[in-house]
Amino acid sequence: MLYVLLDNVPSINFDMCVAVRPEIPTPKRKIETYEVPGRHGALTKLGAFEDISLPVVFNILENENVKQKIRNFKGYLLNKKTLRFSDDDVFYTLKNFEVGSIDNQIAEYGYFTVTFLLGPFQYALSEKEEFTKADTIFNYGTFESNPEITVFGNGDINLIINEQKFVMKGIKDFIVLDSEMKLAYKGSENVTNLTNGEFLTLKVGKNTISWTGNVKKIEINPRWRYI
Repeated sequence: MLYVLLDNVPSINFDMCVAVRPEIPTPKRKIETYEVPGRHGALTKLGAFEDISLPVVFNILENENVKQKIRNFKGYLLNKKTLRFSDDDVFYTLKNFEVGSIDNQIAEYGYFTVTFLLGPFQYALSEKEEFTKADTIFNYGTFESNPEITVFGNGDINLIINEQKFVMKGIKDFIVLDSEMKLAYKGSENVTNLTNGEFLTLKVGKNTISWTGNVKKIEINPRWRYI
């Protein structure tokens, strides 16, 4: 039985399963083209990948109390951030959803469709990795990742990944660097003003990690991702 997990909560908790394994589209990449007089072919500039739209057909597992089950399922869909299928070990970021005409579809077929708006990447289910000395980390994904890095230490710290250098000033105890949000914080406090440099990324393949300053350890949530 195939089902979805939204924020790791399975849809079968609400007596809903996926009727047919959906075809997942490959995200399109934006491309800018520039015509140059006298040049054969246009110059191209690669842009960001676009979101994907994914229709998923659900089936209600029980026939009794259908209307209440539908109401419960709609509530389950609200405010979720991730989507995963039970037969896969990757997840998507969930941005929005649209529910089809449930009452009519259920009356005729017992099925209904939810169209999910998802981010372009598939993210691996990965654990945080801890470092207490200079080391390497390997990106097994197919695209560079924007990790979440927690630096435990005090004072002025320079974190270096490959040729990238990120500077932190006057750190007390720890700081969290979110490369996806382009934000540094400690608890609920925004401390991006204590940092300088481009937020760090992890390229596909081998990445070297080192630092200077008073650092106890570093934890990395790598956020490996695939196209």
